[in-house]
Amino acid sequence: VLDTAPTGHTLRVLNLPSALDSLTEALTLMESRHDTIMSALVGASSTSPGSDRLTRLKESAGLMTETLKDSHRCGVFVVTIAEHLPLKETERFIADLKTLSIAVKAILINHTAAGNCPFCLQQAAGQRQYIANIQEGFPATPTYLVGQQACAPADLRRLKQLAESIEIVPRDRLIQLEAKNIHCPPALASNPKATGHLPDFASAGQKFLIFAGKGGVGKTSIAAASALAFSLRHADKQILIASIDPAHSLGDCLGRPLSNKPLCLQDNLWALEINACELLAEFKSTYEEETANLLAGLFQTAGHGGGFEMRQDREIADKLVNLDTPDLDEFMVFRRLAELRRSGKFDLVIIDPAPSGHFFRFLQLPAIAVPWIKATLKVIKEHRALATAPKTVRELLTLIKDIQTFQQEVSEPACTAMVAVASPNRLVLEGTADMVLRLQALTSPLKDMVINLMRPPSPGCSICMGLQDSEQKALASFAPCFRDLNVVKVSLSPHEIAGPDGLIDLGGELYG
Repeated sequence: VLDTAPTGHTLRVLNLPSALDSLTEALTLMESRHDTIMSALVGASSTSPGSDRLTRLKESAGLMTETLKDSHRCGVFVVTIAEHLPLKETERFIADLKTLSIAVKAILINHTAAGNCPFCLQQAAGQRQYIANIQEGFPATPTYLVGQQACAPADLRRLKQLAESIEIVPRDRLIQLEAKNIHCPPALASNPKATGHLPDFASAGQKFLIFAGKGGVGKTSIAAASALAFSLRHADKQILIASIDPAHSLGDCLGRPLSNKPLCLQDNLWALEINACELLAEFKSTYEEETANLLAGLFQTAGHGGGFEMRQDREIADKLVNLDTPDLDEFMVFRRLAELRRSGKFDLVIIDPAPSGHFFRFLQLPAIAVPWIKATLKVIKEHRALATAPKTVRELLTLIKDIQTFQQEVSEPACTAMVAVASPNRLVLEGTADMVLRLQALTSPLKDMVINLMRPPSPGCSICMGLQDSEQKALASFAPCFRDLNVVKVSLSPHEIAGPDGLIDLGGELYG
């Protein structure tokens, strides 16, 4: 049983067998030609028993692909919640799984309203249509409801209770869900309230504002609300909000389709979703011919080959250039952010990154990328191949400078501000405390924190009162971890925040 990363990076893992298979094809071609390179890559040589490693690598990739596509041996249980943004992401995730021929065994809708108080009833009213949409959209996939628990399931006893509470939604209940009408008092149709305020980052002169946190804490909504707030308060400043999460939700949040090109939402507000795969494809199409010629030339220099061997070297080079290697697309994110920063068009760039685990990979990538690029340039220089690939060399030099500049700016409080986003759940707060420590170790300019989705009091409801008590205990337990931060608490709304009006109201609460 695998508990995976959020959807964007889970898909990257599921695509690894295909990338691994392509890599082994290139390595197989190299095996007889370039023992030195093979030894460096896989510890193998055509003259040593170590060459068996390549065979085992190819067999592992094939076995993994076979297992993933065998619906009798492998299946995905997709967990979501009954709100607009998570369900749109779920729809895209299931479509991608279908493309990979990986079976979806069930859809579990978590945190469904279970109480009978006005707050819970209004939540249930909003969730009902989304549950119906899931069943209509995926009629062949069983749908299960996981009700809201009065206490966080943080031990074996409560986990067992949670498991026993899961119920399947029968097909005939779809009609009941659509027809049932729950009356909600108008007084509850209120916007979330905030205790405390975030600084006005736009007037403070920062160039980057980054919202970091685990998945499911409302990070994208808070980032979008901040962008709208700054654009309304500072008509003289150009604001850009950029999503760099592989599983984008920013366009869904703003209600506009977004791409790699900034879209103007209003006079001084722009938005884009950086699609690293598309950028990598564009990058390859621009530099593919030159890079393949360069690699083939390097192989020929190393192997002193000619005739048939030269054609073989070119085939190897073409395969290597077209590999979708892990993390290579992340270079493209750095490259795009650097282009936007270099353009001078935007006064403030707000970044909505991937959840915290993969956000750290992104922050640490420069430490890996710069030495790798320098080593590549050294090899090109030593083999006197600079004239063979002038565009590629210029691009690599620019990429080094851009990555180093971004790395420097993201650690300077005068240039970059970071805001941690969490929810008052013990497991989330534990992960957030670890994230804060790691960011501070990276000399990150993190001074502010938003604790989102705080459940408001609802006397007489065992679910609401139990959750509120659990949240307060968790916050008290982790308070020392966040004592040096400006902590802003935002209440949970009985209805989801959607569209510009709701985001503007949220931004007003966040910034006062």
